[in-house]
Amino acid sequence: MSTAVLAWPGVRSDAQIIGLVAIAHATSHFFHLILAPLFPWIKPAFGLSYVELGLLMTVFFVVSCVVQALSGFLMERVGARPVLFAGLGLLAASAGWLSLAQSYEVLIAGTVIAGLGNGIFHLVDYTLLNHRERAPVSAMPSPCTASRARWAGRPRRSSSWASPNWPAGVWRWRCSR
Repeated sequence: MSTAVLAWPGVRSDAQIIGLVAIAHATSHFFHLILAPLFPWIKPAFGLSYVELGLLMTVFFVVSCVVQALSGFLMERVGARPVLFAGLGLLAASAGWLSLAQSYEVLIAGTVIAGLGNGIFHLVDYTLLNHRERAPVSAMPSPCTASRARWAGRPRRSSSWASPNWPAGVWRWRCSR
């Protein structure tokens, strides 16, 4: 990178915003697959059918769609960053909630929490990236690439952690989140 680019005012600030958005967006995509790779272990643990497992993912994405449509109103009131961090907090809370689930209804509630957290990301990401007037469109490939990389690696990691071959069988599907 040339010194002319580094001397350009605001490059550091732009890089920080792009980094924040990339990490947050990658986390969102990471949580898209928090349950699906664990279905082979969740199905017998709860005695679920494939329809019930599919309903878990349906609830997650329907709630995400509804929240995505409504999150702009919240973002206009409190700003993009607080909404972004609230979404990240909800995703983390959903992982804890899901790991403690003892019934199908609690799994559904956990996917609703995850959907609430997931639904804010696209609107918040674009708002944060477009806040600056300098070429915001060129910044979008970084979050997109980061999210695709996390999304691609998630199934392998989840299923390997849930494997009974992990150390002394300590890890089970509840620990893989």
